[in-house]
Amino acid sequence: MRSLIPSRALVLFAAAPLLASLLALFNPALVRAALYLDAGIFTLALVDGLLALRLKVSVQRSAPDVMSLSRRNRVTVRLRSETRGALRVSLVDDLF
Repeated sequence: MRSLIPSRALVLFAAAPLLASLLALFNPALVRAALYLDAGIFTLALVDGLLALRLKVSVQRSAPDVMSLSRRNRVTVRLRSETRGALRVSLVDDLF
């Protein structure tokens, strides 16, 4: 099964309905606004998920079974994209 990780922008947008919901505790007139914001975030999440499913990217990481702490170890990461356009990739392969 393929897991979907929401984009950073979607996570930040999710703060708006949360804030509206908290404010609705003190002002009931904001309940409708919070529900509209929730519906909007759900729509954005759906579109974000559908766009992510279109990407055909695979990552393969190979490393030795045993690694030395006192010297450098070779780790190979192969990234393959079957999309037409260019993708911007950031790779962090640290332990901490």
